[in-house]
Amino acid sequence: ASCLVGSEMCIRDRLGTLGKVAVALGGFAAIKSTVSGYVQAVTEIEKTSDMLGMSMEEWQGWAYAAKQAGLEAEDVRDRFMDLGDWMTDLNVNDAGPLKDFAEKTKTSFKTAKGATVSMEEGLMRLADTVGKMDRQQATSWLQQIGFDEKTTPLILKGRKAIEEYIRVGKEQALYTKRDAENARRMREAWQSITYVYNAVSGAILRALGPAFDWLAEKVGKVSTWVRENEDSLLVFITALAAVIGRLLTPALWGMATVSYTHLRAHETRG
Repeated sequence: ASCLVGSEMCIRDRLGTLGKVAVALGGFAAIKSTVSGYVQAVTEIEKTSDMLGMSMEEWQGWAYAAKQAGLEAEDVRDRFMDLGDWMTDLNVNDAGPLKDFAEKTKTSFKTAKGATVSMEEGLMRLADTVGKMDRQQATSWLQQIGFDEKTTPLILKGRKAIEEYIRVGKEQALYTKRDAENARRMREAWQSITYVYNAVSGAILRALGPAFDWLAEKVGKVSTWVRENEDSLLVFITALAAVIGRLLTPALWGMATVSYTHLRAHETRG
């Protein structure tokens, strides 16, 4: 049944509806946050793994290894990209940051067929070589090449430890190629759902406009009354505090006395 526009009963009905809409909005926001978080996480992992030429599980293994060494996955990703450039520069142009290291340590960054090894294998070969040095010399070489203090500790752990971290990380991988496909479908579907939701919620909120006006008017009246009666309100609050103080003080003193008596009795027995 329709209500008379502007009547208080109608407004109260609309305020009840407003509460339900608020709950719906909150539920939708929670679902949206969950979906967005899932899609974003999967998309980021897929993007990075594709860029590095790895499977999603393998990249999550490297991300796990990074955390075990105290650094972020992004740090390893960036160093992989650098290492790929350095190896290409070395093998194609016989130049770059790896040149001195490769010549003096006899470390090769080529496959048996003469192609440049993968980024992850290149890092493992670095780990193999510096693993034969003392810590200070190894750190010096890595920093001379261009590795910072964040990624150096991971390389110094050596191939065996890194491979074990990767194995555990792959076993614990949260996302696979199937998740990437699901994320793409969810992103497309969610865009349609969001469009419809925005259209419906907009219509509902427009219909609830009078309720907002009524609520604003009531709040405004309360604010005006408080401003006009500040002195009276202060006197009331002061009196109320005094009454509460008189009522509570004896009880608080009684509790303190009992506590003190128990404490003294305990000390006497001790």
